[in-house]
Amino acid sequence: LAINYYGMNLARKPFQGNVDLRKAFNYALDRKALCDQVFEGNHIVSQGILPPGTQGFNPDLKGYDYDPEKARQHLAKAGYPGGKGLPPIDLWVNNNQKLVQAAQKVQADLKAVGIPVRIQAVDFANFLQAVLGTGETPGEALLYKFGWQAEYPDPAAFLYWLLHSRNAGPAGNMSRYSNRKVDELLDRAQGLVRMEERIPLYREAERIAVEEDAAWLFVSYMTERFLVKPYVKGVVLTALGMSRIPFDRMWIEKPPAAGPEKR
Repeated sequence: LAINYYGMNLARKPFQGNVDLRKAFNYALDRKALCDQVFEGNHIVSQGILPPGTQGFNPDLKGYDYDPEKARQHLAKAGYPGGKGLPPIDLWVNNNQKLVQAAQKVQADLKAVGIPVRIQAVDFANFLQAVLGTGETPGEALLYKFGWQAEYPDPAAFLYWLLHSRNAGPAGNMSRYSNRKVDELLDRAQGLVRMEERIPLYREAERIAVEEDAAWLFVSYMTERFLVKPYVKGVVLTALGMSRIPFDRMWIEKPPAAGPEKR
């Protein structure tokens, strides 16, 4: 239960108050090529925020297909026809080779529709400073690569922390997204116990953030792959990732003794 996205600093121009620009970014990105070529099939193209397997996952969420022509149309509506007048936007990433490769793919796709992007690959401490800023002051990073892994299997583990305005900044909503209707939906869902009553509220909050507000540059859902020796028993796989495997349930059977080499 983990997602990969590029956050936009919604407290600063040019993303602040310009949903058409944010939609242009989303239509410009070829997510499937990014997942297949750079992430080598270990990521799955996302249409929204909640990953498959999460209660409340909406398979009918529209999201954004790869459509350069729509990207150009929204770029013009945003006030930057063909990218004219849009200053270069810095894309901040941790200086990991794979993340830099992904950033270069994003840069190329955006350039193809007229959006100029410069890559800022820095160490993680400087990356966090640029993204988070200090206190009420948003960071200088306008566009940045980030991921989020749920600590518990519930839609609130994503939507409440990443979208509610009260969590703006280090608490999770690093894009400083703010929509009063979304806040109201999330607050109502937090006050309910029955999941069947909560899910419609979470789905509507997600739909608004994705389809109406284009709050982020949505990219992919993450997967994990790892090997288990045949003599390691009791491995219980969990959607919360390898770090949450209950090791107290595991044991090791003595491997069979190696026999004489056959010739």
